[in-house]
Amino acid sequence: MISWIFSTTYITYRRLPEKSQNEIYEIAKNPSKWGNSIEKAWDISKISAEHFKNTSETLANIVIGRKISKKR
Repeated sequence: MISWIFSTTYITYRRLPEKSQNEIYEIAKNPSKWGNSIEKAWDISKISAEHFKNTSETLANIVIGRKISKKR
């Protein structure tokens, strides 16, 4: 099981763009950067979720035929 996790992680890592690979490598070498990276990833995920919520609400209203203001 452990070898499967490592091989899958390695394959995924190799599929990333070189810039992303280098960034991950630099962070992995310096544990003091781990906290900042986790915090940054959390912030990005939270912002994306909020945008998805707003977008899906607007699309749902369009689908059911409600009028949508141009501000949305």
